[in-house]
Amino acid sequence: GTDPKEHDVMIFEELDDTYWVSIAKSSDRRYLFVDCSSAETSEVHYLDLTSRTMDGGAATEGTCTETSCELQCVAKRRKRVLYEVEHRNGRWLISTNYSNEMGEDGNNKPTANFRLMSCEARPDSEDGWVDMKDENEEIMFTGDEERALDHVQPFRRHAVAVGREGGIPRVWIVRFGGAEGEEED
Repeated sequence: GTDPKEHDVMIFEELDDTYWVSIAKSSDRRYLFVDCSSAETSEVHYLDLTSRTMDGGAATEGTCTETSCELQCVAKRRKRVLYEVEHRNGRWLISTNYSNEMGEDGNNKPTANFRLMSCEARPDSEDGWVDMKDENEEIMFTGDEERALDHVQPFRRHAVAVGREGGIPRVWIVRFGGAEGEEED
């Protein structure tokens, strides 16, 4: 037909009206992120934009075809777990309030501030999240009250982290290359 909406494909719908939805591309432009968040819980879905075919060509799992797009989930919703995702060199960089502690209600007891974690870039990756460490093997952002992480911007050989330490605004350079799972570019 002549109606352009005829060819539109809905790839995501959030039925819970306490959540809002936003989209963004990863800094390396490889992934499209669909972020669903409420005041205390989030979930991020993604599409690998490098393997998409919208013209009927060969598609792989989790890709788009002429008639559909299948999103993958970074980590399923867990009550009181907020997280944001970036991508670099085959790994997710995750800013999160996730802790290993459970509250009295059996749900996550969130950290005071965001932690910086990393894992292999794959669906349902929450079981692989590990704290990122500096060159002295110290956890960079533990989620404690002293150091707050607001944003992480990855680049080819490093990332820039923005936050506060002792209430004072700070910018940190996060170097890559020596951490487990990281390759030198």
